[in-house]
Amino acid sequence: MTKKYYDIGLKSVSCAGSVDGLMLTMEVTQHYVNKGKKPIELIYTFPIGFKATLLDVSGDIAGVPFNGSVKANEAAEQEYEETIEKSNSAFKLELNRSGLLTGRLGNLGVNQEATIRIKYAEPLSVIKNRIRLSLPFLIDNEMY
Repeated sequence: MTKKYYDIGLKSVSCAGSVDGLMLTMEVTQHYVNKGKKPIELIYTFPIGFKATLLDVSGDIAGVPFNGSVKANEAAEQEYEETIEKSNSAFKLELNRSGLLTGRLGNLGVNQEATIRIKYAEPLSVIKNRIRLSLPFLIDNEMY
C-alpha cells in the first residue's frame, strides 16, 4: 500500500500553563497556514483531560480576531455553515461525547494564517506524594 502525506496546514503548536495549588491552567496555541491553491477546511480532533473544563477559545483568522461563545450545537452548526457559504472564514469547537474536542477551521484562504487559542483548567492528581501532570496530544497527518 502506498502512503500519501498531505500538508495539513498545521504550522505549530505551543502550550503555556501555570499551576496554583492542585489546579492547572493551560493555554494551547495552534497556528495554521494554507499553503495550497484553494481555500481549505481543517477538521481535527484532540484530547483534553477527563476532568478538564474549557475556559476560553479565541484567536484570529487572516488577521481578524475572534472570541468564542457557547451556543447550542444546532445553532452553532447553522452559523458556521452560513458563514462558510458566504465565503467567509469560520471556526467551531465542539466537545464530543467521548470527551474529545473537535475543531473546524473553515474556508481558510490561500496563504492565509489562523491562530487558535484554547484555554482550559484541570485538577492535578497526587500519586505517591507527587503531583502528576500529563498533556494528552496526538498529531497524525498520515492518510490511508
